Amino acid sequence: MSINLLNSFIKFASAGSTVWYGDRGINFGGSKSGGDRVDNIDYENITSTSNASDFGNLAVATNYISGSVSNGTRGVMGGGNSASGTLDTIEYISTSSTGNTSSFGDLTTDMKQGSAGGNGTYCIWGGGET
Repeated sequence: MSINLLNSFIKFASAGSTVWYGDRGINFGGSKSGGDRVDNIDYENITSTSNASDFGNLAVATNYISGSVSNGTRGVMGGGNSASGTLDTIEYISTSSTGNTSSFGDLTTDMKQGSAGGNGTYCIWGGGET
């Protein structure tokens, strides 16, 4: 399972309207068919049919990520499941260029399979398993 950051380039400008920021969909982590976790970050051009390309890597191989959000400049993802257990980490990328994640901070608790939402300024995580 991977978390798709297709909405990473939509910013809420005002009630009822949105601003489109780009043509890149980003996927964080996931699992191979055998169940092994991956640390891949891939991206696709979502304005046309295309295959995914390498964006960079997560800090650790992670699946069941608890959500991701963006403000059009920075994408953040949090939580998930690694070989050492459930994570409380938040990592970020710059959406305009490829590269690995950097540490952003920590969730208040370990969490996997949750959800995240944001408005371009604030982000919340909720639900999921601890």
